[in-house]
Amino acid sequence: MDAAAAATNWLHSIHQHGSRDIWINLGIAGHPDHPIGKTFLANRIKNMQTGQQWCLATRADLPCPTEPVISVAQPDSSYEINALVEMEAAGFYHSALQYTDADRIYCLKVVSDNRNNPANQINGKLVTQLIQQRLPVLGQIIAAISPNGGDR
Repeated sequence: MDAAAAATNWLHSIHQHGSRDIWINLGIAGHPDHPIGKTFLANRIKNMQTGQQWCLATRADLPCPTEPVISVAQPDSSYEINALVEMEAAGFYHSALQYTDADRIYCLKVVSDNRNNPANQINGKLVTQLIQQRLPVLGQIIAAISPNGGDR
């Protein structure tokens, strides 16, 4: 989470984003049951370390379902939490809130592991494939939420 927060702050510092800019975190997450490659937008993010939670704005016009995201400090392969579990969304979201409004921050997660395909099988090639395959979904989201392509 700290690395994601630092990366978000660094991006802001080198690009001097405006307060109306849109921020999107794209990454992978585990889930007990969802199939590998299924894509979700976060509707809630919880920092498991601090207990801090944020509810994210959701929109019916976006091309994927929503799901809660739990950010943990260390990998969790227990698959006991019925949510997307990952290590960066809370840090990203907390930092992005300094630079824009909450309704302009999105978190897109691709399922990378589950009970039947555990996290120890994840490698760089798999992550690259999963993200590349979901770039069209990211493009659709950007088109829908951007000032020139959506209602904003």
